[in-house]
Amino acid sequence: MRWPPTGSLRTRIIVAFALVLVAGQGIGYWLVDAASGRNARAQLEQELVAGERVFARLLEHNRNQLAQAATVLATDFGFREAIATHDAATVGSVLDNHGERIDASTMQLVSLEGKVVAQASRTGARRPASAQESAAADFAFRHLLDTARLKGSASAIVSLGDVPSQVVVVPV
Repeated sequence: MRWPPTGSLRTRIIVAFALVLVAGQGIGYWLVDAASGRNARAQLEQELVAGERVFARLLEHNRNQLAQAATVLATDFGFREAIATHDAATVGSVLDNHGERIDASTMQLVSLEGKVVAQASRTGARRPASAQESAAADFAFRHLLDTARLKGSASAIVSLGDVPSQVVVVPV
């Protein structure tokens, strides 16, 4: 390496030392940055996996609670009698009260044909379905009905508009 003729030996040594120092600092920074980036990504991945497991357990626990509450309602003698006698007011009232008790946003009674027979929402608006309404309102998640018939209950996370919701279906 040939130095320009300006400056003394001391100046050349200082400039060479400064260049070596800056290059060493740059390489050290690059190595530390790469190692810390890999470490941060690995730690983030581990935390995401742990968070996913916790979320899955929470969803399963919530599903079990909702299925158990819906099963209690489905086996209630008074509710079954109201369904058998086509007492729409009682069915709507029971759906509304039970939905409020378990903090469900919507409760629906669905016929074997997949038609919504009665519905109660958190706003308290009951909608016992007449014959015309029942014929017009199809249950949106028909595959859950088939699964519930086979396994005793079914659950899925679905999108209702822009809101994700957990739907639990149990046969009456």
